[in-house]
Amino acid sequence: MQHNRKLLAPFLLSAVALCAFAFGGCHRHIHETRYIQATCTQAGFYEDFCPNCGYIHESYQTSPALGHNYDGGYCENCGEPDPNDSSLSSDTQSKVKLSADGTLSWTKLKNATKYELIITTTGSDEPTVYTFPKKQGSAKLDDLGGNDDYGNKVYFPTGRTFAQFVHYEIYTETVEGEKIEQEVPMTEQADEFRVLKRNGVFELERLGYSDENLTLNGFYSEAREGESGEYYLYEVPLNEKNENVKVNLPKQVKLAAGNRAAYYRTAEDRTGSQNAISSFDWNYMNFPAGATTIYMRLTLAGGGYKDYNLCVYGLRNLEITRYSVSSLNSRQEVGTKFTCLEGDIISSEDVCRGLRLDTYYLRDSDYNYLGKVECNYFESTFSGADYTVKYSGSGNGIELYFYTTDIKPLCDEVKEASNTYLVREVWSNNDLRGYDLVYKTSSTATEAVIPTDIYGKNILSADFEYAQVNTITIGDVHTLPKLTLNINVTTINLGDIHSISAGAFVGANSNLVINCAFNEEQAQYFEAKWNYKEPLNQYSTAKFTTNYNVQ
Repeated sequence: MQHNRKLLAPFLLSAVALCAFAFGGCHRHIHETRYIQATCTQAGFYEDFCPNCGYIHESYQTSPALGHNYDGGYCENCGEPDPNDSSLSSDTQSKVKLSADGTLSWTKLKNATKYELIITTTGSDEPTVYTFPKKQGSAKLDDLGGNDDYGNKVYFPTGRTFAQFVHYEIYTETVEGEKIEQEVPMTEQADEFRVLKRNGVFELERLGYSDENLTLNGFYSEAREGESGEYYLYEVPLNEKNENVKVNLPKQVKLAAGNRAAYYRTAEDRTGSQNAISSFDWNYMNFPAGATTIYMRLTLAGGGYKDYNLCVYGLRNLEITRYSVSSLNSRQEVGTKFTCLEGDIISSEDVCRGLRLDTYYLRDSDYNYLGKVECNYFESTFSGADYTVKYSGSGNGIELYFYTTDIKPLCDEVKEASNTYLVREVWSNNDLRGYDLVYKTSSTATEAVIPTDIYGKNILSADFEYAQVNTITIGDVHTLPKLTLNINVTTINLGDIHSISAGAFVGANSNLVINCAFNEEQAQYFEAKWNYKEPLNQYSTAKFTTNYNVQ
């Protein structure tokens, strides 16, 4: 220990000789100068000091404190939020609003350093990101695109666009005694929504449902009403082939503390608390196109339970084919086909692309009347809204028809028939032959009337195979439609018919009664065995009970 003290003594003496901490104790002061710039809260000053001991030889103020210069809620000099600005919020999430003219506005947060709007349009592989400074609280969507290479303004696309609004803040962490600050996105607190633009008018559909029991990430924030009651909707696009998609719903559900969730495939299973979907099953569950409902029961921490219906809707990719119809009976394909996502919105310009200059009246595959279309050299516009892509009920194709005459009466007639039947048009070599009808199984009526025609075109067939009706009536037609019957049908009433094929009533109950408005002499001109029972062969002799001249 004595040896160590002898070694240490020279160092202590050197330090004391260099600089003592008593006033004037520094043997050799060094002079250095520094200028401290003024800040918002501190004056600027000049100093002459010794860097070895810190002794200040001389100091005086060079400029007063700048004071805060607030603009947009923040000081332009130092970035501090204005304590008197009521537009700034201490919340942790910046909710957005969208006006009809496309002005997006948001809550400015005190802790934000900047904001990002992340836009993903239908069919795009990469999102587009727009950045706004922290003092900005609004932006017009139609101004974001700037101009194209020709100087034309690029407008926000018509359609149904997914958007995410994220705010950034400073994240501070101490690593090995060193304080590190980093600007980070607060994605967990992002506001997610869809932007809808129809005919130049903007709407917002917010995503992310939440109540005191749970949060449903990716679901729409508002509950919807369906045939089975209230439900919460989660939409997921399918691939190009519209194959089933895997969705692990429990990962989208965040429960409040103490709550427990169970999932069922049917409402009956949920009521009986049986056949619950296991965590193992979720790894192999695929959801098809269209709507699938999963029935959830939440056991609450405070006692009791609450039920939620979770609807997963697989959005189909639909191929759109367009036809120009020169008369009510003849069509010609226009332009090229294009594929859109179900529920998307197509601008009138895109829908009408390739049509010759004229005035058209537009309908879709299901005879929904879509409005009037004016095509000229400068633009193509609907008198109604832009076209919203809707699934037609069969296949993965949609057909749009452009008529040069008003076809709203035609659509009205088809819609009237659609109250009772599924109506299918029959085309041959682009000429409309007529319509096939399928009686709706949802109907509980015991009597059905077959239309004699739809807007002057023949009814080619009428299918009652799965219907509950027992009486069918058709009025005066030239040719009886091809009928598909079942044993429920016991009575058929015919108007003035001029042509009936053999075995017209195959599949009917053997006790079927046919009441005819025409006489027996006229029936001699029908095909042989038109009213014979099955089997129809050379040995058939039994006829259905047939009454003539029945009015």
